[in-house]
Amino acid sequence: MKKFYLICFLWMVSLSLYSQTGYRYKGTFVELKAEGEPVLIESNTSVSNNQQAIVKRSDVKTRPYKSYKYTNDDGGSAYVLSKILVRMIDTTKVDELLNLFNDTLSIAYRDGDRLALNAHVQSSEEVLRLVERIDNLPYVKWCEPDMISDIKPSNALYPQQYYLKNTNKFEDGSTIDINVEKAWNLTQVDTSLVVAVIDQGVDPTHEDFNSNILPGYTAGYPSHFGEPINENTLNLKVHGEECAGIIAAANNNIGIRGVASDVKILPVNIFSNAANVYNSAGSVSTDDIAQAIRWAYPRADILSCSWGGKVKAEIIEDAINDARAFGRGGKGTVVVFAAGNEHSEINFPANIDGVIAVGAIDRTGNPCSYTNFSESNNLFAFGGNDDIVTIDRMGALGLTPGNYISTFAGTSAACPQVAGIVALMLSANPNLTEEQVRNILHSTARDLKIKTGYVFKKALVDAYAAVDASMNLHIVGPTVSPGTAEYYVQGLKNDMTVKWDIDGTPYCTIKKDYPTPNHITIVKSSGIGYILTLNAEIYRGDVLCKTISKKIYAKDKFHGTYSQESCTCHDVYHPRIEKTEIEPGIAFFVHQGCLAEVTSYDFPGMKITHTGIEPSQWQYDGYANIRFVLPYGSGGVPMHIVGTSDTGAGNFDLL
Repeated sequence: MKKFYLICFLWMVSLSLYSQTGYRYKGTFVELKAEGEPVLIESNTSVSNNQQAIVKRSDVKTRPYKSYKYTNDDGGSAYVLSKILVRMIDTTKVDELLNLFNDTLSIAYRDGDRLALNAHVQSSEEVLRLVERIDNLPYVKWCEPDMISDIKPSNALYPQQYYLKNTNKFEDGSTIDINVEKAWNLTQVDTSLVVAVIDQGVDPTHEDFNSNILPGYTAGYPSHFGEPINENTLNLKVHGEECAGIIAAANNNIGIRGVASDVKILPVNIFSNAANVYNSAGSVSTDDIAQAIRWAYPRADILSCSWGGKVKAEIIEDAINDARAFGRGGKGTVVVFAAGNEHSEINFPANIDGVIAVGAIDRTGNPCSYTNFSESNNLFAFGGNDDIVTIDRMGALGLTPGNYISTFAGTSAACPQVAGIVALMLSANPNLTEEQVRNILHSTARDLKIKTGYVFKKALVDAYAAVDASMNLHIVGPTVSPGTAEYYVQGLKNDMTVKWDIDGTPYCTIKKDYPTPNHITIVKSSGIGYILTLNAEIYRGDVLCKTISKKIYAKDKFHGTYSQESCTCHDVYHPRIEKTEIEPGIAFFVHQGCLAEVTSYDFPGMKITHTGIEPSQWQYDGYANIRFVLPYGSGGVPMHIVGTSDTGAGNFDLL
């Protein structure tokens, strides 16, 4: 019997020695490989200067806790904290889970089916063993350790506003910029919109902010409201200020201009710890980041996030997915992330489905050598090469003398440009869902043809095209006039006016600004039909924003011809029928099996269908010609060609 126990013991030891260490992300095991010696992570007492704790927590109830530095196969690195994050399948099993581990675990907080559990242990190895055991429970959806990961600002290189108006041009003559000046003509910024800049904090006292910085959130420091804190020589905490300037710097006589000047900025500081050799960015833990996102999204229309890394966490992904699903009263908070600067695949969390990931190009329109990108999600703005200009922190707190900097760079600079464009889109149409915003950004982006000849399709974000598509300005009124018809521009803003113009020689009279301003009424004045083009020039003040047009048709009675090609069908030859006038309401005959054609300039503006016998071939060119073949054996059974207008005017049933 003793021998049996010894064998069992050795077998369990061997399992422990050869088992992998890590956690599961979306069902896939992420192996964490320990490096070096463990370091002090958390303490509830003072620590010596030669071994400063990465995080000092007053709620830790154990002796000082240590963690190895862990790396994963993606090149990410993290320190494991003494908190375990769990999502339950069955929330009635929480007490059962706790009882399994006696006094080792306690609830730090509970949010619906999500739990944060304090692990009263002394090392990261113990935490990861607990994670493995909890993850195997049948009522647990996922389990992962809370971590200080390699989340960092996406390359604090440093910002010039050529991205707003670039003198460089593509081969087709179009400018290499984000095309924002024309977008400013289309819409004014809705200054009630809120962009949460989740970063290193924003100082609201900068001279180029126009009192548009809201009280925000600082992870772990409730009295600091999103301002930069814990600056030291390793990190001066200016990155959030630089990003916020690209989005919202005032349109005034000093400094720079933001893409969406004076939009509200909600600063959310997730880099509130002092930078040290273990955590050069001063980031907080994955759980703290998720809680910051959850705090921000009910208060914000857009999340602008110029940070990321190679360590994935379900707790952060859940928070982002909830923002997209439940923000903006159910329309979804729009989430924009920097893609990262390692010249590799897009970083986490930018690679989460539904997140707008932004890569970086230079002033010549070529992707920057450092940018991350994906073939399936290749939206780009300007990151440049140390040549983007933006605001710096004021005075001695800044990186350079003066209050501005001209050497920002990276996908960190590209991300807030897109966030600013989204603010313009929502200013133009606040009813857009976050999915519609994403679709519009991608569908309106311009192609990038790089030096090697490779073309990134739909890659360079185009502010004007995106705002234009968001507004969806179009002329409303019947395509086929019933005799008297009113027309107006749908989506027109209150500060816009319309100048109407007519192309063609219509047999009609025109009443402008009738029955109300910016409307027009067209009255048919004779028995003769007409085709005209109605043009609407849209102005804001004296600035022409856009010209749109609509074809309008007025019918008198149906006019058209039919013809038939010669053919032999079942050994019977049928000669060609030359073009013959159609008399409306009177049947005309073509032979079975022969290609026939109907031509009429009354077709445009009508929906053309057929009823009765089903033709064996049917082709309508969308304008004036229908080609069809009647099947053999259909003699005596008519086919009706039917034209229907949106008003009922000029409808016909052509026999």
